[in-house]
Amino acid sequence: LGFAMRMELSCAQAQQLIMSKSVTDVLESMRFLSCAVRFQLPAAQGSMRKMLALIWDDRESGRVKKELLETFELLFISEPIQVGRSTKRKVYSEQMIAAKLIDLVSGSSLSELTSLEAIIGELVSEDGTLKRLIMPTAVVERIFEQALELAGGDGASVARARAAMCLFAMICTSSRTLFDRKPSSVPRLVDRLQSMVADFGYARFGLQALGQVLEGRGAEFGDILEHLVVQIVSSKSADAGDDASRRQWYPAVEQGLRLLTKSCARPDLTLARVLRRAHAECFGDSSGVREDGLARLLFVAGHVAIHMFVYAERVSVAVRKHRKGEEDRGAQVKQSKAEEEEQTMLGGGEEASDDFEEAMLRKIAEEEILSLKDNSLLGRYVTIAVQVVRRGLAADRQTVEGAEPLSADLMESATLALCKFMCVSNTACEQHLRLLLTVLRDSSDPKVRSNIMVALGDLAVRFPNTIEPFTSQVYRRLRDSDVGVRTTALMCLSHLILNDMLKVRGEVCEIALCVEDESSERIRDLACLFFYEMSRKGSNPVYNLLPDTLNKLSKDPLVDSDKFAKLAPFLMQFITLEKHVVSISDKLCQRIFAATGLTAGADEVESVEAVENIKLCRDLALCLSHLKFSERALVKLADDAQFKLYKPVLADAAVFECFENIVKKARQSAKAETKELLEEWAARMDKVREAHMANHATTQKAKKSLRKNGKAVPPARSARPRRAAASVRV
Repeated sequence: LGFAMRMELSCAQAQQLIMSKSVTDVLESMRFLSCAVRFQLPAAQGSMRKMLALIWDDRESGRVKKELLETFELLFISEPIQVGRSTKRKVYSEQMIAAKLIDLVSGSSLSELTSLEAIIGELVSEDGTLKRLIMPTAVVERIFEQALELAGGDGASVARARAAMCLFAMICTSSRTLFDRKPSSVPRLVDRLQSMVADFGYARFGLQALGQVLEGRGAEFGDILEHLVVQIVSSKSADAGDDASRRQWYPAVEQGLRLLTKSCARPDLTLARVLRRAHAECFGDSSGVREDGLARLLFVAGHVAIHMFVYAERVSVAVRKHRKGEEDRGAQVKQSKAEEEEQTMLGGGEEASDDFEEAMLRKIAEEEILSLKDNSLLGRYVTIAVQVVRRGLAADRQTVEGAEPLSADLMESATLALCKFMCVSNTACEQHLRLLLTVLRDSSDPKVRSNIMVALGDLAVRFPNTIEPFTSQVYRRLRDSDVGVRTTALMCLSHLILNDMLKVRGEVCEIALCVEDESSERIRDLACLFFYEMSRKGSNPVYNLLPDTLNKLSKDPLVDSDKFAKLAPFLMQFITLEKHVVSISDKLCQRIFAATGLTAGADEVESVEAVENIKLCRDLALCLSHLKFSERALVKLADDAQFKLYKPVLADAAVFECFENIVKKARQSAKAETKELLEEWAARMDKVREAHMANHATTQKAKKSLRKNGKAVPPARSARPRRAAASVRV
C-alpha cells in the first residue's frame, strides 16, 4: 500500500514536471510516465493527454518533440524488441492500435485535438521528425472501416464512429494514401455521409476528410456534394436536437462550404444556390422568422462571403501564375532593354501587372462580392446583420423602452457575420468599425466580445490603416472582466505584435500587467511568454519600450507599490547588454529628476513631501536596483552628471535603500579599483542623506516651536513647474 501511494505521488509530480523549463526534467518525466502507463498504473492513465502539447516544443532542435513522438509510438503503435544482435519494432495489432487512438480522441478537448492532429501528421509522413513512416497503412484502413461500420449502430457506437471519423480527418490532412490506393473509398464515404446528415458531428469530420481529398478534383461529385451540404443547411435536426447537437451544426456547415469552394468548378454559383436555399428555409415559414433560423442564415451568409473572396483570390493567383508562365516561355514579344526601361518609367512591366491584379481583386470584393450600393445578394445581408447587432446592443444597454434581448445564438451569429463582411470589404469595414467597437465595449456576452477580438486581429492584417487608429480600444480588453475575453485579447495581440503586423506602442504596459493577473495562471504564462519572445527579436523592442512602460505602470492607479515591485524584476531581466544597461540607467535617472518637479539646475528639495511624484521616483529607483551593473555602468551611474539627477530624492528612505542595494550587490564581485569607487559613491550618498535628515529635523523643530507659540505653520513649498526643464532629455 505504501509503494502504491508513493507511485501515485510520483506520477502526479512527473505530470507537473512535463511543463518544466528544464529539458532534462521534461524528457525524464515522459520516460517515467511512459513506463507507468505500460504497467497500467491508474495514476498515469491520463498522462498522454497532458503530454500532447509538447508537440509544439522546439527546444534543443526539437529534442522534446522527438522524444514525444517516440513515446507516442511506444504506447500506441509498436515496441522495440531484440532479435539477435539487432533491434526491430513489433507493431501492435491493427484493431488494438485503432481502438487506442479512437479512445484517445473520444475524451480530448479542442486544444488536445489540435496537438493530436500535429502528432498524427508526423506519424503518417515519411518526411516527419523521425524520418520514417510510423503508422502502417493497414491501420488507416482499419480506422476508416470503423468510421463507416460503427455509424450504423446504437448511441455508443455512433459516438465511437464520430471519434473514428475525426481521427481519419486528421490523417487525411497529411496523407491521402488510402484514397490513392482505393479510389472506391470516396463514393463509400459520400454515401455514408448522405445517411448521416442528421449527425452534425459525424458530417463535420467526414466533410473535412473529403475536403482534403477532393481539392480541385471533385467535379464528378459536384451535384452530390451540393445536395449533401444543402441537406445539412436545411436539416430540421438543427431545431429538434439538444443544445450540444445544435451547436455542431455550425462547424458542419462551415466544413461543407469549404468543401464546395475547394471541389466545385464554379463555387460562386454553387454557394449562391446554397445561400438561397438557406434564405428560403428562414423566410419561407408561414409562422414568421425564428431567431435560431435567422442566426443560421446569417452564419451561412457570412461564410459564403469569405469563401467567395477566397475563390476570387485563388483565380487571381492562377491568372498571375499563368501570365508569368507565358512570359517565361517567351510567348510575348521580347522587348529591347531601352523599351523595357521606358515601359517601367511609364508604369508598366511585371510590377504594374501585379498591382493591376491586386486592384482588380479589391474591385471584385467591393463591387461584385459585397456591393453595398447595388443591393447585391450578399449586400442585403450586411444590412440585416447591422440591424440585428444594433437591436441587440440597444437591448443590452436597455436604451430602447420595451426592447427584448436577442437570443445569444442570434447576436453571436449576427456579430460574426458582420465581422466576416468587414474582412471582405474595406468599405464595410470603415462604415461599421465604430459599431463593432461599441459592441466590444458594451456587450454583456463574453462570447461576442471574444469573437470580435479575434475578428479585429484579422481586420488588422487585412486593413491595417483602417484599424490602426483604434488599437488603444483593442488593448482595453486586456482589462475585461471575463477571463476568457482577456485570454483571447492577449493571444490576438501577441500574435499581431510578434509577427510585426501591429506597431508596438506604450500600450504594451497593459500586457505587462497581465504578468500579475490574479485570476488566471494561463494569462500569466501567456504574458511571460510574450515578453520572452519579444526579447529574442533582433531590434530588442523590450529595451526600447521599457522607459515608457515603467512610467505608465507607475502612474496607473490600479498598480500599487506591491504589484509594481513584482513587475519590476521581471521586466528588468531583459536588459542584459552592457550598453543597454548604461543607456536605460541614464534614462531612468532623468525620469527620476523629472518626477521631482525641480527646475533644471536645482539639486535639492525642501522636503520629501515637496516632491511632485514621489511614487514614480521610488518605482524607478527600484527598477535601477534590479539592473545588472557592469563596472562601466557603475562609473556612469556614480558620476556627477547622473548623481545630480537622483540626489534630490535620496532623502526618501525607499529611494536611498534602492541605491544602497545597488552598492551592496556591486561589492560582491567588484575589483579593487571598483571597490574604491563604490566606497566614495556610498559616502557621498550617506552625506546627502545625513544632510537631508538634519534639515528635516531642524524644520520639524522650527514647526514645533511655531505651534507652541500659537503661530501658523507655513505649508511645504512644492517644486515649481519646470519651464526650463526642456534641456533635460527624458
